[in-house]
Amino acid sequence: MEPTDHSALIRASKRAEWFWLAAIAVACVVAAEAIYSEGWEQKKTMLLIPAIAGVWYGFRRSFRKRLERQQG
Repeated sequence: MEPTDHSALIRASKRAEWFWLAAIAVACVVAAEAIYSEGWEQKKTMLLIPAIAGVWYGFRRSFRKRLERQQG
């Protein structure tokens, strides 16, 4: 891969990381509001959404770090 291709992929990965961080924040707020208004027993599964977003954030971050190591 050419160096410019790596730079573009790294920039895209950084944007994806920010997207997933925002998704985690929004999902946490929505889950907290749902748990507060409807109760823990009914809405505890809402916490899976921020957890899944956290996994995607970790995946995107590790992908970017790997690209940065390859670029040198």
